Amino acid sequence: MKAKDWDAPGVLKICGIEASNTGVGKARSKQSESIYSVLRHTDNDPVLFLAQRPGPNDAPNPDPLPLAEDLFAAFIAQEIARFNADTTSRAQGLRRGESRVAAFARLSEGRIARHASPLQRRSVRMKWHEKTVMQDGRIKFDQGLWGDENTQAAMLRHVGHKVLIGIDPNDYRAPAMVRGWEEADLRGRILLETLPVFEPAKHADEASRRRAVAEERRGKKLVATYRLTGVDTWVAEKRAEVMANAGLAPLPATPKIVQLDARGPFSPAAALYQKPELSQAARLLAMLNSEEDERNRTASGGNR
Repeated sequence: MKAKDWDAPGVLKICGIEASNTGVGKARSKQSESIYSVLRHTDNDPVLFLAQRPGPNDAPNPDPLPLAEDLFAAFIAQEIARFNADTTSRAQGLRRGESRVAAFARLSEGRIARHASPLQRRSVRMKWHEKTVMQDGRIKFDQGLWGDENTQAAMLRHVGHKVLIGIDPNDYRAPAMVRGWEEADLRGRILLETLPVFEPAKHADEASRRRAVAEERRGKKLVATYRLTGVDTWVAEKRAEVMANAGLAPLPATPKIVQLDARGPFSPAAALYQKPELSQAARLLAMLNSEEDERNRTASGGNR
């Protein structure tokens, strides 16, 4: 079953944009299909000779030659420009003999150019999740908390309501974005552009989180596949065996002590550490110090 966190709405639904598919009965291909059909052959160009990835039925290239990134970027830009300038395409939406550049200019006449703002670009890159605002004005996701004292006042207005929190899929430690969702008058509207991280999430990004979920499901599947059967019967038999043998087990044997026979040529080795023997002068000095200590204790009234 699909996890609930993956069921969040996409950008089109959040912005209230309705998308519909056209029929497939027309002979001319759609724009997206035409683009893929042409550009998928660019890896066979001589510019990429010995550097391209082999096809599924080709033998692996034993000695691939790396291609400079600048050359690769220039080559792709060249192919895209050539593709957009082609006047022989019959893709849907193009007039006969019209290139894509000319078609774009024709369709843009009389329209206001609306370029995506940095905020819109950031919003599109995010992964959106439907979450409920907690009583303290924070949002919990992946065992982490978003929201601090600077955003609490704004978030407390939506306590108990479901909102959409946008998380950067490449960095769970980056600030999030909040949009309204359950409240009809705020549906899809941005409530907070920046919601800082209060406690880090369990995972670092979307990829590691998905891997963890997949491994957890894999582990549960293995446990279900290799689960022991008849455990209750096996345990009952073991318990009955213990009770049947109660009081019948033999007492442990008295350990036999082996005496060391030192009468022969065998002699024990010297101890690893032996107290050094004092010389005669050292013993005399220790005796004098002991007598001196005894006189001092007697003079001071000690040992009473």
